[in-house]
Amino acid sequence: MDNVITSTETSVNTVRETRAALGMGLFLLALSAAFVALFIIYAILRGSMEAWPPTGLDAPPILIPGINTIVLLASGITMHLAVRSLMRKNRASYGRYLLFTANCGALFLLLQVLFARQTMAMGIVAGDTLYGSLLFALAGFHAIHLLVGVVALALLSLSASIQRVRTSLNRARLWGLYWNFMGAVWLLLFVFLFAI
Repeated sequence: MDNVITSTETSVNTVRETRAALGMGLFLLALSAAFVALFIIYAILRGSMEAWPPTGLDAPPILIPGINTIVLLASGITMHLAVRSLMRKNRASYGRYLLFTANCGALFLLLQVLFARQTMAMGIVAGDTLYGSLLFALAGFHAIHLLVGVVALALLSLSASIQRVRTSLNRARLWGLYWNFMGAVWLLLFVFLFAI
């Protein structure tokens, strides 16, 4: 009888994990489509302009976006280490790495706010020019979705610290996939907005 219960529980967990993976996959596909659309709009508008940024506007400084790139790359490594720790059944390390990753995300968002203020002080404002509108649309859309990841990782870290809560390796892997997706999107944003 115990084997039947265990088999049923395993089947239910497998179905849940499959549904969760499918849901995250579909969400990331939709998010990819949204970012691709924004990148296409950016490329078309940038290609149609004589100067980019437009004459009279200086390009925003690259220092804060550069630091943010390093922060997200580091957080991708710690997210990987978190999942690996959970695979090795080391909940304490898993929780610490998750918390560090979430803190890197929070630092990224704080630096994005500073970058936005710095950019606005230079006269680049959303709504004033296509350049400013696209810059803030792309960076803001990314920041909103990174905030979702920060909250999710903070909650996962909290649940890891509570011994009675069962920690799901599948959930950790899926949020790790989401986090690394957001890191990859930022690398593309960095290249498109600041490097070329």
